Amino acid sequence: MTMKNFFIALLITGLFLGILVVAGTAQNQGCLPWKEPITVGGGGPFSEDRGDTVCR
Repeated sequence: MTMKNFFIALLITGLFLGILVVAGTAQNQGCLPWKEPITVGGGGPFSEDRGDTVCR
């Protein structure tokens, strides 16, 4: 395998991992996949104020 093919494979792998991180962040309420979203505040179950999401 030549160096050009190696770098192309490395680029494709990095692109794939980047897509996975973006997709995981989108499904995790804006937090990175390895962090946990925690909702802080809010006015209760019948309030329009949903509070803020903090990543931990």
